[in-house]
Amino acid sequence: MVFLAFLAVNFILILFIQKKGIIEDENRTLTDNMKKAFKFINKLPGTPRIMCIPHQITTMTVYNTHADVLVNADNPGLMRLTDFYPVLKMPVVELARKYNLDYLLLRETFAKTEDLKIKKPNIIYRSGDILILKL
Repeated sequence: MVFLAFLAVNFILILFIQKKGIIEDENRTLTDNMKKAFKFINKLPGTPRIMCIPHQITTMTVYNTHADVLVNADNPGLMRLTDFYPVLKMPVVELARKYNLDYLLLRETFAKTEDLKIKKPNIIYRSGDILILKL
């Protein structure tokens, strides 16, 4: 009986933590505002080259758009991505030049353009806390 009670409590804790830590985390969830941003990205001409902040939205962007996305993976032999992952080590404008980026997909609840030291941000799209900036 004690074993079943222990099992039930653990199962409830697992469900609670999954709901709080994953399902309700907007940085890891495909929200309506994010879907609208992806539709906008897919209407951009050519193949846009995008950087995402926060990094957690890069995978969603890869799967839901036709854009080339600067992903937060280190590929030894191809390129060293420690310039921006796990934290930015150079200004966004410099990263845009170095990696030939066109746009920044930014969640304002994570960081503001002032935090990223972007002077005169060229915001081409906004939906809720989602911004797309032309770099």
